[in-house]
Amino acid sequence: MEDVCLYFKVFGLGEDENKKLCYAGMKINMGKAVPGVTYADVQKKLLGVPNWQEQILELASLNTIFDPKDISLITPEEYERDYGEETEA
Repeated sequence: MEDVCLYFKVFGLGEDENKKLCYAGMKINMGKAVPGVTYADVQKKLLGVPNWQEQILELASLNTIFDPKDISLITPEEYERDYGEETEA
C-alpha cells in the first residue's frame, strides 16, 4: 500500500536567482494510505479544518518562521511540476 503525502508551497522558504524570497515546495508523508480515500478527499478534509495552515506549520516546526498566509495546499501534480526533483540524464 502506498503512502499518502500532503503537498504545499510556502512563500519565503526559497530564494530565486536574485536572492529574492519565493515559494518552495514542501512534502509531508502522512503514512499509509487508506484504501478508497483519494488525495482529493484528504485535501477537502484538511481545507475544512479551521486554522489548518497554523497546524501544518507547527507540524513542520516552521510556525515561528512563517505566517499561515505563506502556506498553500497544492496537488501532487503541481508539486512535481514546480518543485519535483530534477533528474540528470
